[in-house]
Amino acid sequence: MEEKNKDIEQREDIPQFVHRDGMLADKEYVEWVADVKHRYRQSQVKASVRVNTTMLEFYWSVGRDLVRMRAEQKWGSGVVKQFALDMRETFPNEKGFSYTNVKYMKRWYLFYYDRIIKGQQAAGLISQSVKRHQVGDLIAEEGKSHQVGDLLEMPIVFGHVPWKHHVQIFCNCESLEEAFFYINKVATEGWSRSYISVAGSCRSYYCRDRM
Repeated sequence: MEEKNKDIEQREDIPQFVHRDGMLADKEYVEWVADVKHRYRQSQVKASVRVNTTMLEFYWSVGRDLVRMRAEQKWGSGVVKQFALDMRETFPNEKGFSYTNVKYMKRWYLFYYDRIIKGQQAAGLISQSVKRHQVGDLIAEEGKSHQVGDLLEMPIVFGHVPWKHHVQIFCNCESLEEAFFYINKVATEGWSRSYISVAGSCRSYYCRDRM
């Protein structure tokens, strides 16, 4: 019995080859398949980033339109709700056109618009943020601050941050620099929303990192 068990253990140490339809899988094949699987997962991540970026650019453009056109002043306080209804009627299978989500689109754009165009000295502040957090593409062509007249283009790095993370950030952060701090953490370190789910924890992480 002991000899039988030893024989089984020895066989387990030998690479197991699977024979399927006249094909013999050896070690090289196994390693190649593992590499292909790894590359496929990477391609899925890249595809997800591209899809996320395209969606975010659209959300940003909607928020920018609502701000630029002064939609409530022009068409009344119910314009955002009506817009959401119109979009859902045309695209009933899309989930991004709830009244709440459309309001978030406007708030998202307005958060940065107020602090960059109307408020803080953007170029200097953004340059310091880029240097401090080492995110070279935080704002492409940062000297221009992505300003087109009185409009803002979406920063490149925003495309690497999921929409719900963006919502958590602009709802919980107060300053532009604080928001970029969390944008960077999500984009480069994959921080989950649990880190930024409430204003208190958001600010405690930010302050602790800067001490």
